[in-house]
Amino acid sequence: MSGTSSQLFGGLGIAAASVALRLGGPLGSLVATHPTRIDTYRVAFFLLACTVSISTLSAVRMQRGTGDALRTTRVAAKAQT
Repeated sequence: MSGTSSQLFGGLGIAAASVALRLGGPLGSLVATHPTRIDTYRVAFFLLACTVSISTLSAVRMQRGTGDALRTTRVAAKAQT
């Protein structure tokens, strides 16, 4: 299951990067006065960084007991002792 998830999210990351690269062209021409190819990559990396930042912020803001439903009884019993 872990290997499958890893492969799946790796593929999704590649797809997200290609979408960000496609959006980087038009958005780069809006931002720069003389757009070059490097502006496309700068905008794409900025879009990816925004996506990662939003994911990180949502993970940090989770409540303390959010993952308790996924724990096994063995881990819960060990935590109480």
